[in-house]
Amino acid sequence: MVACLSKNPIGYEIFEGNIFEGKTLIPAIERLAKKFLFHHPIVVADSGLLSKANMEELAKNGYEYIIGARVKNETDEVKQAIIAMDLQYGDVKVIVELERMLKAAKSEITIYQVAQLTKTMYQLNYYMPNSHRKMSTILQMDSEQQELYDIVSQKKAIS
Repeated sequence: MVACLSKNPIGYEIFEGNIFEGKTLIPAIERLAKKFLFHHPIVVADSGLLSKANMEELAKNGYEYIIGARVKNETDEVKQAIIAMDLQYGDVKVIVELERMLKAAKSEITIYQVAQLTKTMYQLNYYMPNSHRKMSTILQMDSEQQELYDIVSQKKAIS
């Protein structure tokens, strides 16, 4: 389904029940983007589409994406950190993935420090003339902010 900024549905595709939805993701995005003249949509999907193959395909095709994960499958340590943060609905998914990335990178930055570090990190977004592709650059950072940025950027490149 495709929704506009006001969250009203404007289009959808229906597939037979015996077709695995992981195989329909990229073709459906491409058809809907062409039909509605989206230059580069951001894909938002539920955990049914959460697979390494789907995320690799999204990244390979240059799509930004948000795919839900289940907190119940996380470690007790991650669950407690999430509960302690008093997050709004939806923020949990980002925190879980960020926690995984920090651990994988063997970083000493805690999830609590991330909240402080990102308060003074700024990104400049812009479009070049005759281009529909958004460009961006990160403004000056301290060493911890740079470490955090490198960890997140490395994950984006791998995904």
